Amino acid sequence: RLKLGAHIAGRGGRPEYWISPARPRGIGPAPPPQMQELRGSSCDCRPERDILRTAAANEAKLRAAVEQRKQAVLQKRAELEAKVLSAEEVLQAEKQAAMDVQEQVALGRRECSSRSKSLRSLWPEVEEASAAVQRLDAEVASIREKAEEVEEGMQEQLEASGCLYRIAAAATGVHWDVEAQGRRGYVALDGRVRHFDTGSLSQKAAADAIWEEIEACLPSSPVLD
Repeated sequence: RLKLGAHIAGRGGRPEYWISPARPRGIGPAPPPQMQELRGSSCDCRPERDILRTAAANEAKLRAAVEQRKQAVLQKRAELEAKVLSAEEVLQAEKQAAMDVQEQVALGRRECSSRSKSLRSLWPEVEEASAAVQRLDAEVASIREKAEEVEEGMQEQLEASGCLYRIAAAATGVHWDVEAQGRRGYVALDGRVRHFDTGSLSQKAAADAIWEEIEACLPSSPVLD
């Protein structure tokens, strides 16, 4: 290969041209090792680009995780603030209720104080009423005791009446129908039975009718010649 050269000799001189052979490639002093390494390394940057791309993706994931964590913290904070507000409202209500109870207790104490004064003035009447109650209890006990005595007496009379009835029934043979209330019955003597009904008769006529039934049941007396 040839190389074209030019030169101007002095001011206003004519240019001079020449042709010289060009230096072939690969001939001449070699570049330093650092330059060669730089030239060789600048040929392929894909690993570096992959590393940068991976780092960018990891940074995006980290930012998303941080943002998600931030939102969770904010939500948790809002929930805690709501719970604190609700607890404060409950505490305020309980405080107000306690104040109301305290006020009622104070009012009750004042009322009890006034009542105690009125009770002291009414104490004689209370004692009198208590004595009256005791007297009534004693009277009730006495009446109950008398009632028991009367009941015992009536029971004895009933038993005595029953004995008399059985004696009379054995002697006269008269048996009364309990459901007829003393109006009907029968006479049973010496193996004979005769019924009677005195519902429409007077007391004397009823007694005569019953006596006739008794005589009819008695054995007839022998006739003496």
